[in-house]
Amino acid sequence: MSDKTLRQTLVFPIEKGNDPKVLLGKKVAQGKLGEGLIHGFGGNTEEGESPRAAAVRELEQESGLKASPDDLNYSGKLLVYEGGDLVREVLCYRLYKWEGNSERTDEMVPMWAPTNNLPLRKMFPDTPSWLGHVLKGGNLNKKLFYSAGMGEFTSSFTLPFTPEETY
Repeated sequence: MSDKTLRQTLVFPIEKGNDPKVLLGKKVAQGKLGEGLIHGFGGNTEEGESPRAAAVRELEQESGLKASPDDLNYSGKLLVYEGGDLVREVLCYRLYKWEGNSERTDEMVPMWAPTNNLPLRKMFPDTPSWLGHVLKGGNLNKKLFYSAGMGEFTSSFTLPFTPEETY
């Protein structure tokens, strides 16, 4: 991993039950990666910050939900390559316990979606290859390949899951 590789987190709040739902958000912050797309809540880990602390901070900033780092369920890692270079290392978490209600923020418009009917056509093109598996409790360790500048999604490669929650 180079010094230019972003270390990021992604959180998926899930309501269990007969009709399970996941809280997703539409990115409305202009000029940000994923603007206009729907995805989970997360972002960059700051200097000296643990991935779990970053995950709950980003969740609150983007959705208004408050959670404890101890309530995050580590589900795996996404390694994102652009033009052959590793540019993002993303630790993913499921969340079943939080406080508060979701609310629109400057970055995201939260929306609940049934886990069996996700808005995949409005998400990053790699998402169908892994999100459903994670929401059902599965783990992942996946490489995602894009052309330069997050242009075209070209392929993905699944690696064996490792429970180490590190960048």
